Amino acid sequence: MPLDLDLQLLRRRVTEAPHDGAAWLALASGLERCGARDDAVETFYRARALDAEADACRTSLQRLGARPSPWTHPTGDSERTFSAPVRGPSRGKVVLRRDLFTVEGGSPPKLHEGSIVCAPDGCVVAGRFGSVVHLEPTRFLPRSCWDVAPGASEPILPTVASDGVILGVTNGRSRLYARLADETVRALDPPDRFQWGHAMVDRAGTIAALTIGAGATVYSRGLELVRQLPWPPSEAVFLDSTLALSNGRRPLYDGRTRELVLMDLEGRELFRRSTLERPNLAFLGDGSLVLVSGERYLEGPLPGWLQFRVDVVDPEGTTIRSLVVGDGTIPSQLSVSLDGAIWLGAEGGLTRIGPGAKGWWTERDDPPAPSSHVITDRAGVGYYLTGSRLVARAPDGGVVFRVDEELSPVAIDALGRLLVLGRREARSASGAFGGFTYFLAAVE
Repeated sequence: MPLDLDLQLLRRRVTEAPHDGAAWLALASGLERCGARDDAVETFYRARALDAEADACRTSLQRLGARPSPWTHPTGDSERTFSAPVRGPSRGKVVLRRDLFTVEGGSPPKLHEGSIVCAPDGCVVAGRFGSVVHLEPTRFLPRSCWDVAPGASEPILPTVASDGVILGVTNGRSRLYARLADETVRALDPPDRFQWGHAMVDRAGTIAALTIGAGATVYSRGLELVRQLPWPPSEAVFLDSTLALSNGRRPLYDGRTRELVLMDLEGRELFRRSTLERPNLAFLGDGSLVLVSGERYLEGPLPGWLQFRVDVVDPEGTTIRSLVVGDGTIPSQLSVSLDGAIWLGAEGGLTRIGPGAKGWWTERDDPPAPSSHVITDRAGVGYYLTGSRLVARAPDGGVVFRVDEELSPVAIDALGRLLVLGRREARSASGAFGGFTYFLAAVE
């Protein structure tokens, strides 16, 4: 049977049975056979979430060089792209909600992007006080829950959902927890006086627990200690905006010299960049680094004034492209979509720089909220919170949809839904204020 006719029959089958994981698996295999790699990856994710045969989905995704799930880390992946290899929603309709926890008191914490990741089986992994819950993807019903710190006064924030290991860190970053494939749970304390930043698993399967104090502890898949890297001077620190891992490489920011240093997990320095202020970065698929920062003017009427720059640097440290975007606030939000576009969020607005610096635009009417993050999908659509409204914008800047509710986007799941966090006031039966309830919702 010709491939195109075979695909037509397979597509008809999933249309007739949209919740049949086996039908989606057959379609994904057909797409792979005809060379439609990206479509195949997206379809294998959906098949696995709909309970298709796990080993077949896993080996196919590995063969295609894809992540175990569309959103393995709070930042999308270990490369910090805040991007998913699946297409997100286009209707802007909230179809599902599930309460996670309630915080008592009158001053609610910010909605934190680090509390949601997606497991390879399609489950949404969410943090609660002292525990981590796996929510099955279709209705967000709890499938399993592991109590890592019963009675804890802070939520556990999942940081990795990969094959064979789920990692989570306390909100205060004082302890790292891991659940392995055999369902055993281990707790790891950070070295010395430091705090855990994020634990990450790169595409090669290397587990590295990065600390705010600048070091990295490297583990095997079974969480056996492989090596402890030497600690740099106290001025050299991981910033939240530089916690990333790609092909065994990790960035390090030296606040004393204002240099960004790229090191491998053997502790060797690969290259360094100077005169940087408040760097924000992401790795591209080819190993290049997108670096957003402020650079001090060497000349001009206002010494020390900052200009806002975007640099693309190859794995050897050579600058491929450098753009001076303007003066003012350095963007605190960076997302790199799969088409190579760079999305930047700052108080002054949202900027998108297309591949090769084409299609450059800035939207100032709907600036991203500082407590949220811009995330992008396979189609290059950007989703972000502005004020009390969720907004989706197409690559050309047009509005795809708006939702008039304060919903902070945190992930895109295997079913192509935008996962968002929200909160509402908790009230007792008598109407008395009882704090804030945080909930997870899905947008289609």
